Amino acid sequence: MVAILRLAAVALIAAAAPPAAAMADDATGFGVDPAPPYKAERSSHPQHDVIFAVDSTTGTPAIAGRNPHLCGAGLKKMPTYAGHSQAEVNGVLDDKVWRDQARALVAANGTITSETEFKLHEARGIEFVFYPKSGPGADNVATMLSIVETPNGRVSLVCGTTRAELEQTLASFRAIRSTITLPTRGAP
Repeated sequence: MVAILRLAAVALIAAAAPPAAAMADDATGFGVDPAPPYKAERSSHPQHDVIFAVDSTTGTPAIAGRNPHLCGAGLKKMPTYAGHSQAEVNGVLDDKVWRDQARALVAANGTITSETEFKLHEARGIEFVFYPKSGPGADNVATMLSIVETPNGRVSLVCGTTRAELEQTLASFRAIRSTITLPTRGAP
């Protein structure tokens, strides 16, 4: 009987434990909090000031391409929009030159299969789904790249999986994106 009470107490404590905290950068307020079965951890990448790696705890979907992680949620300092409101920065998506440059950069590295606008909190963003032209196993890799410009830097989410898993995985990638917290302060 005592053993059963102890087990019940342990189960009650475990059930009452708070969920894992979101990954966030104290200096900028930027973060990500993916729902299970995904988890995030602090990482590093030379093209980002702050980055979090996102992986599946189940190993599904498969990771494909150069990145050792399923996704990377990153923040890059971009003083271009400092001092502007998010509403003003959102207008960049209406700038044909900006869109053409973003599209050209992606097209230089892969074959774009879709380009879609999305909303992330009060920000507008653009999503590219593409097949990389080079790299390990490129003929089997599919990538989703999301870009959001903010007054406090450029936020991106890059996720890669196999081409066979892409269609059933896009909803999960978009769900991960929806948990991104936009930076409230500039990158250090």
